[in-house]
Amino acid sequence: ASYFRGAEGDPLNGSFSERVEPRANIVRRGVERAAAVLPGFDPAQGLVIGDTPHDIDGAHAMGVPVLAVATNTHSLEELQALNPWRAMRALPDAAAFEEILGAEG
Repeated sequence: ASYFRGAEGDPLNGSFSERVEPRANIVRRGVERAAAVLPGFDPAQGLVIGDTPHDIDGAHAMGVPVLAVATNTHSLEELQALNPWRAMRALPDAAAFEEILGAEG
């Protein structure tokens, strides 16, 4: 399901990576791609959704907020200890997620 729309109303595509490399490199590429299509893009406008400490560390290294989701082998408490923007047990449906993001704006 598409959660987000771009400036033109088109769905924005996310990214999934199974690469074994520092997550900051993966996040950096995402920031570069966003900046290429959204002039003036600030990494703080982005969002990384991840389920590992590596995802959180990579997002922090690039200045991108991170939503940690405890759907893998790491507990909610373990992920919360790394200070993500938010931490949840599961990703909410699109309407609830939009409400969460709207409350931040």
